[in-house]
Amino acid sequence: MKRIRNRLTYANVMSTLAVVLVIGGATAIAAKVPRHSVGPRQLKANAVTTLKIKANAVTNRKIKKNAVTTVKIKDGSVDGAKIADGAVGFGKIATGTNVIATASGGPVAADSATAATIPLTGTTSFTPRAGVVDFLSVEVRGNDLAATGAEPCAPEVRPYVNESAFEMAESFFAVSAGEPTPEDPSGLRPVTGATAPLGMTSPGVTQDVAVKLIGDPDCAEGSTVSVAIAITRAK
Repeated sequence: MKRIRNRLTYANVMSTLAVVLVIGGATAIAAKVPRHSVGPRQLKANAVTTLKIKANAVTNRKIKKNAVTTVKIKDGSVDGAKIADGAVGFGKIATGTNVIATASGGPVAADSATAATIPLTGTTSFTPRAGVVDFLSVEVRGNDLAATGAEPCAPEVRPYVNESAFEMAESFFAVSAGEPTPEDPSGLRPVTGATAPLGMTSPGVTQDVAVKLIGDPDCAEGSTVSVAIAITRAK
């Protein structure tokens, strides 16, 4: 004992006491914090960062229903490879998402003696994809159509794709105004239109749509024609 007392110093005693307090304190803390007692209320705001979350620790079962909204999804993070086959049905596609392009033009005078391109405002081109069906729809409307004499006013509109005539509805759309008949009491046929597939045989090739008006000199002044097109994709 005397030998031990001779070796005791203030520094030795204090360092030993510090070790005992640290070990004893940690044990006391561990004893005072029961298992599962630390919940969300005990965590400081923003205390758990991404660096502190183990890889793959957050699974589907640990995410609250409806917790992940569109605002919380990074742009471009969900691509086709991350969507399960059959997960997106027709009912989950928003209305209008199958419309690729729309454009319209007119009114333009219907009594021109020469063919002229009707300027279209909007999107008039698209690039088809293999295995996907796209459609071109054209609607033509005659406005205030009237004939100058006995011959009917019958202007025609013809669609073109990549500067070549695109045959649909007998290759042209005709609106007319003429003498009333028992079959057509008003003598007017002011609206016509049709839809046809486009680009199925040309995947990857841009399709540019245009329309031309073939006027009729028998149309009275003030007779005009308007046109609208739409390109849609089958869902």
